[in-house]
Amino acid sequence: MQYEIACECGRGVLVTAGQAGSTLSCGCGRTIMVPSLRELKERALARPEPVSANRSTTDRVAIWIMVSIVFVGLLLLGILSLRSFGDMAAFGYLLVLVSHFWLLLVMIKQSGFKAVLLALFIPFFSWAFAVIRWDASKWPVVLYVVGWVIFIGCLAWST
Repeated sequence: MQYEIACECGRGVLVTAGQAGSTLSCGCGRTIMVPSLRELKERALARPEPVSANRSTTDRVAIWIMVSIVFVGLLLLGILSLRSFGDMAAFGYLLVLVSHFWLLLVMIKQSGFKAVLLALFIPFFSWAFAVIRWDASKWPVVLYVVGWVIFIGCLAWST
């Protein structure tokens, strides 16, 4: 049987009876102490509200904000680079924006909305996150670098 325990970040972590009394890592990186089997069974009988119920609303709002920001950025800057530098440069730029948006979504999934706020206001936080969580952020980062190579290559080629 699986039981759900709460992390300090608000996420729910599923554990089995065999993991009772041990420690686990949450997706946010914090260490979680798994209660004894007796406590797990008592919690299951009490049937509290799901741990992740509050996060779903926050995640939806965060995703809506990020989609809005990226859409406006794609629309304005994509049109400008298409006019100024040509189709391939615009494609590279769009690739950069989409991959950065993807990385922000990975941040929301891995660490919650606070990580996205840090990424928006602290320089290079996204890169630090990508290095620390390479397994989850590998493809957005690779796409980001490829987009920049295409964009800068087209700019250099056109001059």
